[in-house]
Amino acid sequence: MHTAVPPLPPLAGVSGRHILANLACLVGIFTVAACSGNSGGSGGGGKASADAGSSDVVGDGLGAVDAGDAKSDAGKSDGGGTGDATGSDGKDGGGDAMAPCTLPEEGICTGATVRWCDGGAEVAYDCKESDEAAVCGVLPDWGADCLLPKEAVCTYVDDEGDSAWAFCQGKDAGCVASGDDDDAYCAEGVGVCKDEDIDGCLGAHFVLDCGGGQALTIDCKASGGSCGDSPSGDKACIGVAKGQWCDDAYVYCAAGTKCVMAPEAEAGTCQ
Repeated sequence: MHTAVPPLPPLAGVSGRHILANLACLVGIFTVAACSGNSGGSGGGGKASADAGSSDVVGDGLGAVDAGDAKSDAGKSDGGGTGDATGSDGKDGGGDAMAPCTLPEEGICTGATVRWCDGGAEVAYDCKESDEAAVCGVLPDWGADCLLPKEAVCTYVDDEGDSAWAFCQGKDAGCVASGDDDDAYCAEGVGVCKDEDIDGCLGAHFVLDCGGGQALTIDCKASGGSCGDSPSGDKACIGVAKGQWCDDAYVYCAAGTKCVMAPEAEAGTCQ
């Protein structure tokens, strides 16, 4: 693990699955109205604002990438009761009693909608609310989740101020940062990622995080470099061209150049 940047926390949704759908519902990444509990109450009580597409995965240093650890209040009504079945005093709120959720742990896709159990209640999120071209898919060792289309921004900052990333559509898809700006984008041909690939190389990509067979990476080749052994002995992007982003932790400059950073900055450019 690199020591110049705080260790990356493991990828996990609120309940270990459904990262994009969970975050969207719980903290209002896209729209709370898109989420619903089993009896029709809106999932999550998050704010209606989003900072989508503006994580500091690259550009000003690599922020800790997290899928969010907000406490789940999905399926609760605005009145404080569970769903529409009970009010805050536990009495009948005028709706039918909420049936226990019987969906499989990995959740299911119903068209473009992700459905899963949270605290015994069924929660649903329409992936089209995050992107009109988004679909619902089932990922290995992960479950049902929203998949964003190719070239869509797949990193964002949640309501807690934490960086997060989402899954992508396509063969061997992944969420890829190149250093050209502060965002990462969905791309195909990244490769199938396993947990042991984290902090290692996946072809020309340096792997920051992994989940559901997909990876969050830095594309070393896009900056004129490759993925390999860094001067510190860890895997990293090395040999990056002059003028490109660097941090001497994940990204190292080519021979004859050095990474120039402003005081207190976490990243700079190869000069």
